Amino acid sequence: MSSFRLKITRAARIDIENGAEWYSFQKDDLEKDFLEEIEKTITNITLNPYQHYQILKNIRKANVNRFPFSLFFSVLGDEIKIFSVFHQSRNPLKWKEKLKDLNL
Repeated sequence: MSSFRLKITRAARIDIENGAEWYSFQKDDLEKDFLEEIEKTITNITLNPYQHYQILKNIRKANVNRFPFSLFFSVLGDEIKIFSVFHQSRNPLKWKEKLKDLNL
């Protein structure tokens, strides 16, 4: 089994924080549930990144259980880079704006 190094970009961390903050105002413990599902998705990505849908040459997408979010990430060599945590109701082309900083 391959071992991957994980990097979560600053932009993706901000996406996670913004989502958690929004859920914190919706219902008790929903922020905690959101963060747990994000963590499970990240773990799943690091265990087997190639099981997730490939949308561009080096870009894949993993959906988050229970919440309408997707994590967009690249796999280059032994590095996984999560660069966007994206709400699925947004314009699907918006996540591509974050690609310009990745040098893929």
